[in-house]
Amino acid sequence: MTTIRPANSDDIEALVDLVGEFFDDDAESFPTIYASESREERFNYIRSVLAEPVSHLDVALVDGRIVGLCAFDEARTKRLGFARDNHITVHLISVTKDHRRQGIAKRLLNSAHDWAKANGFAAVRLNVWEHNAGAQSFYATFGYQTITRRLAVDLNSTREPD
Repeated sequence: MTTIRPANSDDIEALVDLVGEFFDDDAESFPTIYASESREERFNYIRSVLAEPVSHLDVALVDGRIVGLCAFDEARTKRLGFARDNHITVHLISVTKDHRRQGIAKRLLNSAHDWAKANGFAAVRLNVWEHNAGAQSFYATFGYQTITRRLAVDLNSTREPD
């Protein structure tokens, strides 16, 4: 049985390992995008998320073991020229390899949606890489739509426009 709950300081070691699995795989597959972080850097990241009042980190447990996480932040801002932002931003969803395709990411994202609704937020936003077709399909099942496109240029390998 899977349980979703807010993370706490007792979870840090397990979360460091989970974040490591997630980012190490990506760093190996896409070295120009991702970097493999040290254990200390991962520890500091998890600790900072837990300490930040507007940041939230939910964990998924199976048989008492952390097998997934969802990190999100609150945003209630007003930017010039835009309607008031009243959303949460999901920064990371990760599930261990041996627990994928079992509905755990779905439960984590639903938990973030439920938290957002219960706390008066109107929307959930997230970013997904263009090369991650699986994640794009997953998010589409929840009704996510593209609202912006983020572009990048590698200044070491670009050509000047004609």
